[in-house]
Amino acid sequence: MGAIPRIDPAALSIAAGPYRLRPTRACDRAGIIKAGQSPTIGGKMPWFPSPFPEHFADGWITRAISTWGAGQHWLLSIVGFDDRYLGSVVLSRLASGKFELAYWVVPDEEGRGIASAAARAMIDWSHRAIRPPGYFAKARLDNRASRRVLLKTGFVETGEANGVMNYALD
Repeated sequence: MGAIPRIDPAALSIAAGPYRLRPTRACDRAGIIKAGQSPTIGGKMPWFPSPFPEHFADGWITRAISTWGAGQHWLLSIVGFDDRYLGSVVLSRLASGKFELAYWVVPDEEGRGIASAAARAMIDWSHRAIRPPGYFAKARLDNRASRRVLLKTGFVETGEANGVMNYALD
């Protein structure tokens, strides 16, 4: 994998089935707070503390916007075609050169295929735009829904440690 091409976030909109991926914006704040304060998300991911203070969403949005230029971290909001925030999908470059995929969906939208559509769309887009040498993901063993998303997206289990299953996609 050579240099990562410059990607203009202002022009980015990725179709994900009946949903869309676009760069995170300030208008996503209420949805990010809702996700962070959910017991299924807040405190379950290292970047969502529990309790999740509302002001934390502001830093999250600022980081999402500022990290595009470095070519290391792409945070996209999953939205309906009405632009309503449904969740987020993140791709981060690891020291190994592979990219880690992470995602979440606001609790009242779970079970509708949103995470699967977003994960597949992010992988397809990044494969064309960034061309990583491979992907990594992980899910808690008790998070069956997330594990199903990864398997449906083409990831394979590579091993378990500390209650977390690791996955790879080449």
